Amino acid sequence: SHQWAIASVGAIVHGVDLELIEKRAPVFLKEAFSATEIKQLKDYAKTSNIAEDVVSTLLFSAKEALLKLIGSGLKGGLKQIALKEIANPSPDNGPTHLQLTLTYKTKDYLILAILFDNYVLTAATA
Repeated sequence: SHQWAIASVGAIVHGVDLELIEKRAPVFLKEAFSATEIKQLKDYAKTSNIAEDVVSTLLFSAKEALLKLIGSGLKGGLKQIALKEIANPSPDNGPTHLQLTLTYKTKDYLILAILFDNYVLTAATA
C-alpha cells in the first residue's frame, strides 16, 4: 500500500492486509459496504472519536484480510462479508488496537487491527 508492503508467514492459516488511510469516495463505499455497514461506520466514528476515513479504511482492510484468509481475494465479494462489531479491547491505550467481528457465510471471524502512521494493518485467522 503506497510506500509499505507486508508479507506474513505462520503456522496457522491467516490473511493480512495493509491499507493507507484515505478518504473513500461515496461510490466506493456503496460498492464495498452495505447501507447498514455505512450507518454502523458513521455511528462508530461519532462514538469513538475516530475519523470516518479511518473507520471506513479499517473495515475495508478487515474485509480484504478475511477474503485473503478464505482464499478468494476480492472476487469473493466485499458485500458477502457483514460487519458485526468493532471493539476497542484496551481503550486506555487509545484507538490504536481494535478488533472487528465479521460474518461470512454464517461464521464469525475475529479480525485484529492496528492503526499506525497513516495506515491500517489487519490480520484474520480461522
